[in-house]
Amino acid sequence: MPGIMIGTEDGLLEVIPGEEPAWVIEGPAVTALDYRDGVAVAAAPGHGVWAQLSDDWKRLARWRGGDGWECVWEGDARSVRAAPGGEVYIGSSQPAVFAGLPGGAANELGALRGAIQAEPGSADRSPAVTAIAFPEQGPEEALFVAVSGSGVWQSDGTFERFEKRSQGLGADLSGVWIHPERADRLFASTASGFYRSDDGARTWVQSISGLDRSRASSMAVLPGTPDTLLLSCARRDPDLDGALFRSANGGVTWTRLMMESEDEWEHAPLVARLWDSEDTLFAVAGDKVWGSHDGGRSWVTLADGIPQALALAPAL
Repeated sequence: MPGIMIGTEDGLLEVIPGEEPAWVIEGPAVTALDYRDGVAVAAAPGHGVWAQLSDDWKRLARWRGGDGWECVWEGDARSVRAAPGGEVYIGSSQPAVFAGLPGGAANELGALRGAIQAEPGSADRSPAVTAIAFPEQGPEEALFVAVSGSGVWQSDGTFERFEKRSQGLGADLSGVWIHPERADRLFASTASGFYRSDDGARTWVQSISGLDRSRASSMAVLPGTPDTLLLSCARRDPDLDGALFRSANGGVTWTRLMMESEDEWEHAPLVARLWDSEDTLFAVAGDKVWGSHDGGRSWVTLADGIPQALALAPAL
């Protein structure tokens, strides 16, 4: 499978520790990535979504493509997720969410677009689906959609109705995550900071203790108790003067991380958890790829000379 996937302005870069980084998609800027159990997906705004499948998923999805990356959806993709059942969920700029097996038809979850368009003032905004989240069991349990300029919208899994759940949450959303073991606990990153919800996204509380910059972006949520979180923040738009923070209490307080001799970079770092690991993390900070096997307490360099990263997903 693809190793450590890194989205850049020039395409998708694959990093396998001990080997030279290799370009696997060249051309479009890749701004969103995901990997789960043999399904790897990449989203490029204005172009579409690419996928690479394991042999097992090729048979199940009746895959007609080859062994490499194949474009499976064309459109203005802004976010993408791989679900446990192999389906791919795509967030677009319309704003809308599409879902389907790679290589097959992707159907729009039409209730979302209608709900957003019915919002007062929606015609004056240009919302886009910036993130999609669902519990470990899959979107059939619940589906959460982050829409920039609007908020978080939730469906019960039937996708026939979406309800806005954004009380106390900043509207300039960049990401939303669900705790791997508690489906009612969610986290969100916005231009105004980090937020947490303990009631299924109905209400949100901001956490800033220990954060010396407010533009929250990339995040990793580790399973277990107490909640361990890794959060990337920037001081200036767009994601300039970045640093990486760690919380061992669910975001109540934060500690700024040091990697070798650095704790601040020109751009906000990216961080992601290996999907089936409790404590294995990867990060891109500066021009280096880092790895951690202890929940982010210590880090080792895995590769350097990396161009500015826009998205990160480990697929080892």
